[in-house]
Amino acid sequence: MAKAKSRQVQRAQERARAVHHTSAGSERTHFTLIVGGIGAVIVIVLGIIGFGWYQTQIRPLSKTVLAVGDTKFNLAHLERRMELELDENSFYTRDTFIQLPDIMYERLVEEGKLLEVGPTLPSITLTEEDLAAEIRARGGLADDVEPDVFAAEFRNQVDDSGLKENEYRQMLQAEILRDKVRAFFTFAAPTEAEQVRARWIVVDSQEQADAAIQRLAAGEDFVEVGRDVSLDVPRVEQGAAEEDWFPRGALGNDNLEEFLFDQAAPGDRSGIVPTGDLFYIAVLLDHEESRTLDDVQRANVGEREMREWLDGVDVTVDRNFSQEDAVRALDDVIN
Repeated sequence: MAKAKSRQVQRAQERARAVHHTSAGSERTHFTLIVGGIGAVIVIVLGIIGFGWYQTQIRPLSKTVLAVGDTKFNLAHLERRMELELDENSFYTRDTFIQLPDIMYERLVEEGKLLEVGPTLPSITLTEEDLAAEIRARGGLADDVEPDVFAAEFRNQVDDSGLKENEYRQMLQAEILRDKVRAFFTFAAPTEAEQVRARWIVVDSQEQADAAIQRLAAGEDFVEVGRDVSLDVPRVEQGAAEEDWFPRGALGNDNLEEFLFDQAAPGDRSGIVPTGDLFYIAVLLDHEESRTLDDVQRANVGEREMREWLDGVDVTVDRNFSQEDAVRALDDVIN
């Protein structure tokens, strides 16, 4: 009898241990499931955040904002070029900085056209040696520099630019072509052209322009008014020197040139001529239908002819650059 009771107690203890073990295992399994569930939720949340970040911050940068023939530029490329422009040029003010996306965009349009159609002009070629020569010139390297030194200099130039290697190469290639195409049109430029002599006042607000016009209407001397208010005093005082003659295209201001070449007679003064954020008041001093061009003037004519050619080239330009893209680019560059 005693042995039977002992076995009963032993079996009861074993059942108790089994129940305890099962309960503990169940608790561990439950805890593992909870931790795993929390981990899964965290992964899902992070995935959603990451996807949202990609959709709003990363993916838009890969958007092709410009395609010129087979040459394409995305938003990230545009932003990197904007940053490089700011690093290399200190003349941007608060007013002109906001125009930087459009300024750089139009430059990329020109570069795309040069890359696509520049080599179609007679005698215009673009070789790897042209590119190597440009890299050596920028780095102050000799023509017979060692390959490893050249490679290190090229890598430094790419790193300093903030561009990707292919973007830097593309930018240099466009600059080389620009120089060659400009030289082509300068060589082909005439030796004589229509030219004007003029002086002008330039201010950066409508109010200043109105005040200057009122002073001139009251009989004040043009040069004296210009010395008081103009942002470009040398242009107010010019007119007597040989270099004060300008052919069409040399001023880089279509509205001003339209008045001076097409509307005014010598002695005429313009009203207010708005151009972008600036306001001009000009006086035509002299006008000749044909006058000999010096080397600088021929280069100006060559530049004008090159830009007219680029405006008319037969190449597809697909623009996909919105105001939202411009704001995004400015914000990224600022921050």
